[in-house]
Amino acid sequence: MYKWLYRSLFICLAVSGCASQSTKNPLSEHYYLNPETDVTRLGPTVFLELTNRSEFSRISVDATDALFQAIQQQGLFGMSVIREGNAHWESLDLGSFEAYTLEQLGAIRETLHSDAVLSGSITAYTPYPHLLLGLRLKLVDLKSGETLWAFDHIWDTADSGTQKRLQNFYTQKNLLGLPESRDRLGSVSSLKFLKFVAHETSQTLGPKK
Repeated sequence: MYKWLYRSLFICLAVSGCASQSTKNPLSEHYYLNPETDVTRLGPTVFLELTNRSEFSRISVDATDALFQAIQQQGLFGMSVIREGNAHWESLDLGSFEAYTLEQLGAIRETLHSDAVLSGSITAYTPYPHLLLGLRLKLVDLKSGETLWAFDHIWDTADSGTQKRLQNFYTQKNLLGLPESRDRLGSVSSLKFLKFVAHETSQTLGPKK
């Protein structure tokens, strides 16, 4: 009997050890967070609608919305979205923000009364049945021009690790009382996939784990 107990205890400890190792953020190698940055101290931040390098025009709007909601749910800093049709988009040349200058950052800061700007692009996207999304993002201090956070990753549901995290994400949601059918939607719906992607992205705004 004691042998059985010791064997069971050994198995439990081994499993716990594996579980603790698996909690490491799978995206830890795909983002940079300025070690001197505390994003909770950021003032008003502008989020520019994502540019789209895929052939699916609607994805930029949906991905921007999903990211905005996920980051706001984190409660880290206040943020507002500036879309391509906004009057300031052309006047501040926000469509070519990747090649910004300190003068441009100063103009954005003064005009939009913001301390930081979040910008980025959808680098790749394919819909169901092979859901895939690539994101490249950067959070910049408008006063100093310093990069506070940068992110670059591609989620591919053909990857077993991505698929497992996606299933776990919606399983956890289901434990909170969501209908059983929503669990399955996570693997087939583009909007559900975007929510998962946005959630994982928002988690990287904190300290690396």
